[in-house]
Amino acid sequence: MKQTTFLLSLILLSPLLPPFLAAQEGPEGNPPPPPKHHPAPHPEKPFKPGHPLLRVLDSDEFSQEERTRLRKLSIENPPEFAREMRKLFRQRRQEKAKAMLALRQSYLDAKTPELKEAARKKIQETIRKDTERHHLFQKKILNDTERSLRQMEKRLADMKQRYEKQQASKNALIERRTRELLASDPPPHLLREAAGDFRKPQKKRK
Repeated sequence: MKQTTFLLSLILLSPLLPPFLAAQEGPEGNPPPPPKHHPAPHPEKPFKPGHPLLRVLDSDEFSQEERTRLRKLSIENPPEFAREMRKLFRQRRQEKAKAMLALRQSYLDAKTPELKEAARKKIQETIRKDTERHHLFQKKILNDTERSLRQMEKRLADMKQRYEKQQASKNALIERRTRELLASDPPPHLLREAAGDFRKPQKKRK
């Protein structure tokens, strides 16, 4: 049943996943061959945080060992990670379909109104648990997204504040740099950079 509940979450998340999964495979589910007369493609970059495939790993249906292994694989071998997640996604979709059809059959096979009602309630409770689990998962994604947006808003506010401060002192900065360049000794940082030394000078200890 644990795999069943996870699979419903995957299916409900499927508007994000199938387009990506389909793009990763060629005809009949095989990886597409490299284009002819073109150099071999470079290894794919690791998946960025927030990618749908990585978000699926946040589900409590994965053990910590599975998460660790798959996250590591997503960094070391992104194409293999995508293939394994696609395989897992399809496998659990199949298990989900079989489980739901079995519940349906138990309802159809019920011989008395009492047994039929019990089977109906079991189906409804299974769907309810799957739906609630999915909503909890979506709530976590929503909270993570809101937290990321707040962090971005703070960075944006800091950037605006720095820009306004620099804009206010723009003319003074221009005058100061002009005086430094026309002084008897050239600015030390220009001498270093002209010589190809871009290291940050260390401050003298007091």
